[in-house]
Amino acid sequence: MDDLPVKVQDVTFDGATFDHGHRFLADTGFLGERTMVNGTLDPYAEVGDERVRLRLLNASTARIYTFGSDDRSFDLVGTDGGLLAAPLSRGAGPAGRGPGA
Repeated sequence: MDDLPVKVQDVTFDGATFDHGHRFLADTGFLGERTMVNGTLDPYAEVGDERVRLRLLNASTARIYTFGSDDRSFDLVGTDGGLLAAPLSRGAGPAGRGPGA
């Protein structure tokens, strides 16, 4: 089984650099204008037809994402709190800031 880490984060740029001008929102976070995955704006990973384990991490400070697929369910086997007692079959699921699935 392939293991693919997926770090998702919303960001804002000031020209070609990150915009770090959100210090007044440091405790609550902010909503960025673009979404980066694994440090790139144009993520792409080629996988075969075998099962792939996605290690999802919401690295955004305020945004909540819903991860899922239109035509396939997935099995949630653990969170940042550890492994679940049994896999949960899901169609889509939310990920708030910080927790990994």
